[in-house]
Amino acid sequence: YGNREGTSIIDTNEALREFMIGLIVNRPHLSVSVVHQAACMRFGSEAPKYRTLARYLEKWKRENAELFLSVTDPDKWKNKYKIALGSLSH
Repeated sequence: YGNREGTSIIDTNEALREFMIGLIVNRPHLSVSVVHQAACMRFGSEAPKYRTLARYLEKWKRENAELFLSVTDPDKWKNKYKIALGSLSH
């Protein structure tokens, strides 16, 4: 179990992976179905199946939670992750 990790269609096709991550970063609130339709139009038969894409996006969002939060809600990212230096008395 898990011996084939990193060998999916998305992991092996760099152009497809960059396209999907670019869509997620530029338009973070797109649904999986919209991303799947865009991948099908762009890559045709090389596009992954819907469920494969959904699993990959879930995994990517989980592994890159800080980056995804900085794109979707910069204020929340700043409050949660950015360090604050200084004194409260000032």
